Amino acid sequence: MDNNELRHHGVLGMKWGVRKNNTSATLQKKKTIVDESSRLLDSASRVKSTSRNIKSSGKGKKALENMTDKELQDAVNRMGMEERYQSLTLQRRSSGQEYVDGAFQIGAAALTTVSSALAIAVAIKQLKGN
Repeated sequence: MDNNELRHHGVLGMKWGVRKNNTSATLQKKKTIVDESSRLLDSASRVKSTSRNIKSSGKGKKALENMTDKELQDAVNRMGMEERYQSLTLQRRSSGQEYVDGAFQIGAAALTTVSSALAIAVAIKQLKGN
């Protein structure tokens, strides 16, 4: 081997064209996903235990006129927490899913336009009697 040559035989087990992804940004992203999931699981378990307590208390729904200010405030807080929980647990869509949905919408619009034009052309042809 000359001193002017550089030889490299790669890393054992490494695939061609595949890069390792050990950047700190990737690790941080994975950590935030794990933290968010554990936070959601904690809030879900709290909601579940709260609903058990409400069911076991046997109160049921009271009429609005019969509720005290404290009970009304608790009911409003509960509904707000349930709405926030629903918004946090909505299914997040990937960019691929959004792209495919957009493509389908464009295709559907084009198909509608073409079929309308075809129906009009057929109607005109029938009116002419040809």
